[in-house]
Amino acid sequence: MPKQVYIYGDSLLKATMPDEGYHYHFHYDEVLQRYPERRTQVVNRSKMGATISKGESLVQHDLDRGLEADYALVAYGGNDSDYDWVAIDADPAGNHHPRTELSAFREKLRHTVTMLREKGIQPVLMSLPPIDATRYLAFICRDGLRKERIMDWLGDDLPASGDVLRCGDPTGLCRRPAPDSGAGGVPQRPQADAAHRRRRHPFDHARL
Repeated sequence: MPKQVYIYGDSLLKATMPDEGYHYHFHYDEVLQRYPERRTQVVNRSKMGATISKGESLVQHDLDRGLEADYALVAYGGNDSDYDWVAIDADPAGNHHPRTELSAFREKLRHTVTMLREKGIQPVLMSLPPIDATRYLAFICRDGLRKERIMDWLGDDLPASGDVLRCGDPTGLCRRPAPDSGAGGVPQRPQADAAHRRRRHPFDHARL
């Protein structure tokens, strides 16, 4: 019998890619078609814009309705770390916070893993891939925000154009799941390079 796999994540896990006009297109079916001989049945419960709070509640909902699966791939973090960039542009010296604080993210992710394990489902955590810092800054400022104001808040210069920003997994849950968590890990990034750390780096929390 094929293994049953559920996927919980955001747009990345829906294989979503923007075009040059930042219109999003889904390529999930195309990805699955690359593996016609796979021995799994995959149910994708990923949602555009989802945070760990949405994922936690979605897993709880599915479990309450009798979810049966062998594995659950869980990957959040990108939307959790999003900031109010308009507010940052208006006040770069202010104290700004991500949508989900790191401590809350860690707690909710651990709870999600625990809920899955208690139902006999093997959780697999995935960190997110590196990003191109220059392109991401352009994305943030696409509607007229001032790059110099954003960079004033970040605190230092971006890497050279085209360089990939490599951030760590500050929770330690994705690259190195706790021994008692029972969760596997699917790392998508190398170890953090200290030269690419930032004083106020949204990507450290954004791309877990």
